[in-house]
Amino acid sequence: MHRPSKPATRVRSPPPALKIIVLDRQIRRVKDLPDKELRKGIFRIHLTKRAINIEKFDLDTLADNSDLFSGAEIEQIIISVLYTAANRQQTLAMSHILEHLHSTKPLAVIKSEDITLLRSWASERTIPA
Repeated sequence: MHRPSKPATRVRSPPPALKIIVLDRQIRRVKDLPDKELRKGIFRIHLTKRAINIEKFDLDTLADNSDLFSGAEIEQIIISVLYTAANRQQTLAMSHILEHLHSTKPLAVIKSEDITLLRSWASERTIPA
């Protein structure tokens, strides 16, 4: 019995020539680590998102103590301190966040050689975001 061929919509991967065209048309942008002002904003976003009153927190101090942390790492710090405070049956405080920041090494420190190579590669091949 003859089976009909698969419809074109079931193509899993474009042909190699099409891949090259698509890659050539992409604009490559690279984001570096957030500066102090962006880190303040990131703390504001993630604290507010979790219904935490940001008036109790000194965002400047948090930003100063989170140098080399990415936005995702800052978010994970906030999530982690919420669990820590709940486990200790305490209200979230500035000291919880600072404690976690000081006890956590950001990937920018752990993988500094890799990041230096990536920055070098990106400086010649990408547009800064």
